[in-house]
Amino acid sequence: QLFGNADLAELERPDPGRLTRSDMLLADEGHVSLAGNSYIVRRTDPDGSRRLELLNPLNVDVALVGVSDPSLVAKGAARIAGIIHYPQGRDNPDVSEVFRPGEYAHRKPEPDPLAWWRGQSWVTAVLQEIAIDRSSNKHLRQFFKNAATPQLIIHPHEAMPVDDVKE
Repeated sequence: QLFGNADLAELERPDPGRLTRSDMLLADEGHVSLAGNSYIVRRTDPDGSRRLELLNPLNVDVALVGVSDPSLVAKGAARIAGIIHYPQGRDNPDVSEVFRPGEYAHRKPEPDPLAWWRGQSWVTAVLQEIAIDRSSNKHLRQFFKNAATPQLIIHPHEAMPVDDVKE
């Protein structure tokens, strides 16, 4: 049991009868690992009971407002107005729901360097590191294949004294 009060009950039992806290945390980590983002909203069922729901991050768009020039968005000039969730998937955009800030929780442990409003999968960062490492190794192999010499030609200016060139 977690220590808490009635306000924290939803965290202890996020979706009674359907989803345990462990299930929710496991699914949340999967979303963050593969999509870079996790979105959780609070739902109130017809019987009045409250539960937490983990949204599929592939069906969520972040709504940005505040600028008309798209180039300013990446510089942080816009602000987040909320999120748009497509519960039936992006193939059915007519069915959507909007959540304003404070009505959802967003987790993005690895921020996307090109888009401040969303996260980046750690898998993406690892793949980028692997690509850089492969390129570096390819370059190094070619360097040694070429007798490990820089392969430079120096063409000094004719006004330069011969001793200076030799030095």
